[in-house]
Amino acid sequence: MKRSVTLIELLLAITIMSMIMSMIYGMLLSTMKARDQISAYTQANRLGPTILNLMTEDLSALYAYSFKGSFFMGKRSVNASEIHFVSSIDSKIPEREDGVQSDICEVGYYCRPNPDDSNFLNLYRREDFFLDDQLLKGGTGVLLSSAVQSFVIQYYNGTEWVDLWENIKDEGLPKGIKVEVALKAPSSELLDETESVTFTTVITLPPLYNAKKKEEAPK
Repeated sequence: MKRSVTLIELLLAITIMSMIMSMIYGMLLSTMKARDQISAYTQANRLGPTILNLMTEDLSALYAYSFKGSFFMGKRSVNASEIHFVSSIDSKIPEREDGVQSDICEVGYYCRPNPDDSNFLNLYRREDFFLDDQLLKGGTGVLLSSAVQSFVIQYYNGTEWVDLWENIKDEGLPKGIKVEVALKAPSSELLDETESVTFTTVITLPPLYNAKKKEEAPK
């Protein structure tokens, strides 16, 4: 004689199955969250050094010959720093349809609010194919990152680090430039709040470009 399944046994089986499915879903969710966190940190750890290397390359080719006006300017707003200068680095943004690039161009790095997330800043690299007397304007800005929490640039005058620099007002160029950028991955439903990843570098300009004052080297 076949034994039928009682209602209690059926409910117990459904309960056990629900518990198992909940455990599987929890494990899957944790795995996806860990994957997103690892991906976020990996992306930041790659992008941070890339940005600093790009700035180092541009600043190491700083061009100051035959310029009598403003060719180097660094300032700081409420949210972030920005820097503009003339560089002999090969242009990375062709301005002409035939792809011809300039050997000397205006270069700038600046931040603007991220319109999609007020917690972050957009970091841009600006390049102007043509040199003019407006160092802070013109050219094309290329987005480097939309997940910047802070972007701070300081200039070493021989005795201390300062937030502002202008080659005319400060009689030359700084002995060193310190750049600090803090990156964070864009938020998602599966990603918990994570601390920002900060990258720092100190760029020493060629001796020819140093300010006239003979001071100790930046530390």
